[in-house]
Amino acid sequence: MVARARPDLSFDAGGGAERPKIEGARVQVGSVAMFYRRSVTALPTGRPPVVLVHGLGLSGRYMLPVAERLARHNLQVYLPDLPGFGDSDKPDAALDVSRLADALAD
Repeated sequence: MVARARPDLSFDAGGGAERPKIEGARVQVGSVAMFYRRSVTALPTGRPPVVLVHGLGLSGRYMLPVAERLARHNLQVYLPDLPGFGDSDKPDAALDVSRLADALAD
């Protein structure tokens, strides 16, 4: 087993670091328009993106502090609002965890 160094995710909360840019957009998933936020990183890193999924009754906005912290380390971060939450459309059909997971996979 190879030990890997963990990235230092500490930051100066006193405002020493400039806030990373987070932009929002919509994407059509089936019959629902889903809203998502994503960090705009300065340099391509070749690392896979990080997807932060909010809990029930919340929205991606809840995860913004975590996204900003990760984006300061040049990671591409996505914060979707699940269907029926935040700025995403509310679908006509009832939602359960399985359907929410399917919306993310699409």
